Amino acid sequence: MDQMSVGDRHILSVLYAKLDRSAAIATKGIVSEQSWAYLRQAMLVGFSA
Repeated sequence: MDQMSVGDRHILSVLYAKLDRSAAIATKGIVSEQSWAYLRQAMLVGFSA
């Protein structure tokens, strides 16, 4: 995600917001809602460690 946002926190927050609204729509069906929920949890656990 950092590479996609070039380190810009605003762009990163917009990306996460779009994924949270609908991952399937934001990624044109590549990432399902269930996959995004799993990835989001994995990132939260990874960042809190």
